[in-house]
Amino acid sequence: MERELSRRELAERMGVSPGRISQILSGDENLTLRSIAAVATALDVDVEITISEPSTAGRAQGARV
Repeated sequence: MERELSRRELAERMGVSPGRISQILSGDENLTLRSIAAVATALDVDVEITISEPSTAGRAQGARV
């Protein structure tokens, strides 16, 4: 799904500066769940996060939580 929004329009919807949108879209930013939710709300989309067991190939030896 593609939205025809400029960075400025997205910034206005989120109540942040266009510079902040550039930071988010750069991919260099570690986004919080709150930031992701704000973007989703501004775009009128839902976000689903799934937490699952890693595959055995990707599992660290002896890692426990």
